[in-house]
Amino acid sequence: MFLTSSDGSLRAYANECQLTAISVGYRLAPEHPYPAPVQDAIDAAEYMVDHAVEVYGGPLQFISGESAGGCLATLSALHLMRSRSSFKLSGLILPYSLFDLGLGLPTIASSTRPLMINLAIMERFNSAYVPDMSTAERKHPCVSPLYEDLPALVAASSVGSLPPALFLCGTLDPLLDDTILMSSKWSIAGGESIVKIYPGATHGFTAFAGLPVAEEARAVSLEFMQEKLNNSV
Repeated sequence: MFLTSSDGSLRAYANECQLTAISVGYRLAPEHPYPAPVQDAIDAAEYMVDHAVEVYGGPLQFISGESAGGCLATLSALHLMRSRSSFKLSGLILPYSLFDLGLGLPTIASSTRPLMINLAIMERFNSAYVPDMSTAERKHPCVSPLYEDLPALVAASSVGSLPPALFLCGTLDPLLDDTILMSSKWSIAGGESIVKIYPGATHGFTAFAGLPVAEEARAVSLEFMQEKLNNSV
């Protein structure tokens, strides 16, 4: 998403949780295909782990991303478990996120209605972001976090667990299966996985301020953040 598109909600979360919100501007496809956006997201996450206390007055607490940004957020969080294995996030917030760039899960593979996204739109996204990859290559865990071996990652980590994760998605979202499967794998690997499914909501529904489902999702996200912050005190 563009940096300004989430400024309002980020400002509200920051004010209500007394946190500093950081928006990461990463390089965009097609000019900068994979792995450039992932590298930028990981670089930002590692910088925050290493320098947030001295620069911003407190440690990195949460990583969040919507849609394709949720893929980058998840890849970054999983990478931190390897590169900064003694660090533990307070939580991940992942609205309607893309976790499988293979685009073979039933809800995306069968989607034709252009409700923000559908299979054709996502295939165009893939042609820009991962243009030279086969379907098998797009399912590599470094590209699609759905295929990460989470139990092995947890076993090798100093903190011994995945960060708590909040997953949100609408029933009309072609990425619904991404949310259901990723959240299930998270739970199976011993992580705290909170899943909120919104009947009738499309992809990107949180962007429509004033809609009841958008306001409910915002309240759920805020409650999740405040609970995890209280637990970390």
